[in-house]
Amino acid sequence: MYRHLMLSAGALLLAAGAAAAPVELKIPQKIDASAPDIGLPQQPGARHYKLAAPGMDPVIGWANHDPKMTRIGDRIVVEWTCHLGDENGPGQTIVGTVVEFDPETGAPLNTERLQYTSLTPAPLPVRCRSWKFDPERIDEYFSHGGLELRDGTLYFSGRLLAIHGVTDDLSISLNSHHGIPPSVPAEHWRDEFDQKSGFTNEIVWTFLNFRQRWKVEGNRLIPDSPGYVDKRLPETQEVTKGRFKQLAPLPGWQHLPLLADAPADFLSGLKAPAEIRPEIATRTLPPRCPPGKLHIAADGNNGLAHYAEFRRPDGSTVAIRDNLKKRGFYYAAEKEKAEDYYPPAEETNIPGEAMPSAGNLPDGRAYLIANYDYRRNMYILLSKDGRNFDVARFVRGARLRAKKGIGKLNRPSGPNYFRSMIVGKKLWIVYSISKQEIGLTTIDLDSL
Repeated sequence: MYRHLMLSAGALLLAAGAAAAPVELKIPQKIDASAPDIGLPQQPGARHYKLAAPGMDPVIGWANHDPKMTRIGDRIVVEWTCHLGDENGPGQTIVGTVVEFDPETGAPLNTERLQYTSLTPAPLPVRCRSWKFDPERIDEYFSHGGLELRDGTLYFSGRLLAIHGVTDDLSISLNSHHGIPPSVPAEHWRDEFDQKSGFTNEIVWTFLNFRQRWKVEGNRLIPDSPGYVDKRLPETQEVTKGRFKQLAPLPGWQHLPLLADAPADFLSGLKAPAEIRPEIATRTLPPRCPPGKLHIAADGNNGLAHYAEFRRPDGSTVAIRDNLKKRGFYYAAEKEKAEDYYPPAEETNIPGEAMPSAGNLPDGRAYLIANYDYRRNMYILLSKDGRNFDVARFVRGARLRAKKGIGKLNRPSGPNYFRSMIVGKKLWIVYSISKQEIGLTTIDLDSL
């Protein structure tokens, strides 16, 4: 998309039409995909580590992405979606590892001897996804979710899902990914992908919720309770009005204990609010938008997907989004108070796609970690006022052609799906590389 794009700050503003955007790129350099390091100065004080890759351990599949981080004392728990087969395909689970760090410097200590743990039971044997769905039966189960720290205790909160059916309505697909039950009119449903007619947006069904308590022992994740489900899997699912499909049984999950029968201490622990520390960690929850407006953009290209957030010195906050309906530049929205809703996001002049990460450095400056050139290059932007990003530096590039599969990138890609956190005297960034490997980059704070 950006291969021959060369942009100055002024040209970017003109190209994006971003005069009304809450944030603006104001850098002296030209961002050029054909130039070394995309035309930006290198970020000093950066070190790169490999946390996971196919072949490193039997638990790890050939496709891994969307990592997250949780800090517990002098350990960082890193978890990610592990695609033993296709992305979001049958048998997918979540894998976690524990990274020890020096509490003073923030330097990781055990990246050469990591141990890996599946955080959800695999719902069924792994197989590839299909471009065509059974007209009578649903059996594409996979699991998704993440760890939460509640009153100092680690809980896994996940869902059992299946991708089954496609629609020409992107909003139905995006909402279903967030657990909103699909309501699909028959005319917007297909049992197979059909690119010519626009039926390319997958439909996600959520069938039940899964909860489990975990603990960290040394550098390993250990289950601290059984896994509980909130209900039993139903026998059928209505996919469009009046049309039902059979759900394949899952004996392993059907025998898990019910959440309602869990011990009192387990249930009371779940009621504690999840610990969210936006002062040190990138946002992992959706930005607060009016009901039904999570994906709405001000220009009508309503495909806002991933999200990151930072604070300004005046207390207002900014959410940074990518847009699946108009790729190329990030979108942004601003609000004054935490309880306010974000308005529809405006297109900015900041080039990038896929999941950005944002936050605040200890001195209050905002940072934004972005993709460029088809997710091949990671760069970082800095701003003193949270409105004008006037420092841009290249962090890391890669060109990895991952094994091909549904939902996978079909050309060489690099770092993407960023999460970040301040750890000691370093900024930690975890990410996937071409949705296959999991990487970690640390940057010395005094070099930013």
